[in-house]
Amino acid sequence: MQLAELLIESYGISASDLEKASTYQQRNGGRLEQILLNMGSLAEENLPKVIAEAYNFSLLDISLWEEQLDSYSNTKHGAFLHERKWVVLKSENQHWTFATSNPLDLEVSEWISLQGITPTIFVGAESDIQTLISAVISTAIEDENYSLDEEERLKELATEAPVVNLLNTLMSRVSSSRCLRYAC
Repeated sequence: MQLAELLIESYGISASDLEKASTYQQRNGGRLEQILLNMGSLAEENLPKVIAEAYNFSLLDISLWEEQLDSYSNTKHGAFLHERKWVVLKSENQHWTFATSNPLDLEVSEWISLQGITPTIFVGAESDIQTLISAVISTAIEDENYSLDEEERLKELATEAPVVNLLNTLMSRVSSSRCLRYAC
């Protein structure tokens, strides 16, 4: 099923909203599902479901992973992955299991490929990914696996994420309301 068809049939997106989002996407770029979220047409709790269904990823059940994260792999590669909203859930040799709110991140995909990792990817809400990152940081601090600089940087990222997300949402709404008002 194509993304547009999935959004209309399974998530109640109107053809009109889909057309507006497509027009915006053609002019400004971005992911269609994120544009619909910013327009208010797609509920935030449905975003991980849409991404998982549309791109054939598994949906994250945070309760299954919260207590058994791979702290070593997250410590070793954490700064790069955590900045991009990725968490290593488990690593066994070259088969790693990840959770992310952004499975289409090209930099991470390239890194995974260069490392020779065979990934299993779970998609979750950004808040769930942030919860997992916080758990990893807490575990690593307890185990003293992170240097003080890494710890401070990760704490800073953890506090900035909600603010950045809010600002992006507000800017998108202002932009789309102007676009609708002036028939962009």
